[in-house]
Amino acid sequence: MISYGDLLFRSYILRDLVEAESDFCVVVDSSQTPQAGEAATDFAYCSTGDDRALFGRKVWLESVVGAGQALEGRAPQGRWMGLINGRA
Repeated sequence: MISYGDLLFRSYILRDLVEAESDFCVVVDSSQTPQAGEAATDFAYCSTGDDRALFGRKVWLESVVGAGQALEGRAPQGRWMGLINGRA
């Protein structure tokens, strides 16, 4: 697992990330979507939008884009938090 050093998050987020069966898994904060004129980075575009019914189901990360960038005609589903888990 790789993480930014200055993150605060609930313990279940780390537990779920470590227990994920995927070879590569990232955490996206769906409450962190861009506001008008905001130039923040790491916006995530996923295979589906946020929905509580998705708990325990796989969602694919399609792209992460930086400040001033966007995917044509799409709104991001959240922001990448800086947590990654990979398996060899």
